[in-house]
Amino acid sequence: MNGRCILFSAIVNAVIGAVLGLILAKLKPQLYPTRSEHSPPIRTILVGMAIGGMFGATVESVRELKKQQDREENLRNYLQTYLSLRDMDRK
Repeated sequence: MNGRCILFSAIVNAVIGAVLGLILAKLKPQLYPTRSEHSPPIRTILVGMAIGGMFGATVESVRELKKQQDREENLRNYLQTYLSLRDMDRK
């Protein structure tokens, strides 16, 4: 598996999750107003980053595993075809 692609996908999705978390935090009503109403809601941003990062890494890992599985299946099919043709030539 390509670790760089997985890491890149996790980072990009974490940034997207952080932005979505910030938007969600700005849209939701403040149930417990604090002294600093203008400070960014760190908890919501961090949760968005964590969910986005996990989602991105998972999706990219599944995609990489699918590519590897397809390569192995193609190789297996090629070897089966080769061996069956070789057996036909011997007869």
